[in-house]
Amino acid sequence: MELDKEDVRARIAALLQEHMDIDPALALQDTVFSELHKDFDSLALLELQLLLEKEFDMEFDGFDRNAKIPTNVSEMADALMREYELYQLRQAKKNSAPNNQAPESITG
Repeated sequence: MELDKEDVRARIAALLQEHMDIDPALALQDTVFSELHKDFDSLALLELQLLLEKEFDMEFDGFDRNAKIPTNVSEMADALMREYELYQLRQAKKNSAPNNQAPESITG
């Protein structure tokens, strides 16, 4: 499944409203998270990451260490879309990997 950035942005804004009481209109204007909520810190970013994992039925492998940590909805959408693509690739590899278990023997 391919993600649409505007849909991802809208879903992030909805999660911010539902769980952090942040105005989605301001979030969609790409206002910096710390300006949207005075207590938005690394813990809030982690909470948002967990909410996004649940929303998109995926697991973040962690933000790219070479990339900038997302500070607004568009940056978060970009990061989520990259992570989603990587997650899909990991799942495809896992599903196509040969089963290394020995067959059960039937003894009588």
